[in-house]
Amino acid sequence: PNASSRSPPARSWIRRGCQHTSVLLKEGAPPLEIFNLHLGLSARERQKQVDLLARSSEFSGVDEHTPMLVGGDFNDWRSLLWPVFTNGHGFQSATDSKTGRRRALATYPSFSPQGALDRIYFRGPLRLSGVHRCRLQVARVASDHLPVMAEFDLGSMGSLSRPS
Repeated sequence: PNASSRSPPARSWIRRGCQHTSVLLKEGAPPLEIFNLHLGLSARERQKQVDLLARSSEFSGVDEHTPMLVGGDFNDWRSLLWPVFTNGHGFQSATDSKTGRRRALATYPSFSPQGALDRIYFRGPLRLSGVHRCRLQVARVASDHLPVMAEFDLGSMGSLSRPS
């Protein structure tokens, strides 16, 4: 897979960044584009970082029909970035409630999750088949956030099974 890493410049004393990788899932099909983010603590900083991401050639160059995931620590307590991704860039959210509310899965702090800081957005032929927080003890010790695990069907991309 191809991979790149950027650090969106914003006035922050903590270095934040974005990792991008392309994964070939099936010969002849477009790769799965994956962006892993760690956004800043202030709403203004997060908005600037997402604007920078949207203008980057890696992000803006991905066709809307190409399978794409954007996930990570958004630090977005109030879901202010939800409309930016869902309305502005055509994503669906894997981490929002299935009832249509914009309340995402609580993942922070790991010992007693109250805050919904971590998100996964997806678009293209991907279909969400399941999402949950990993609540294993090792996850609670490894980070102050619980990991989010999402499963996707490939939709119109077909089966990935290899011929025997």
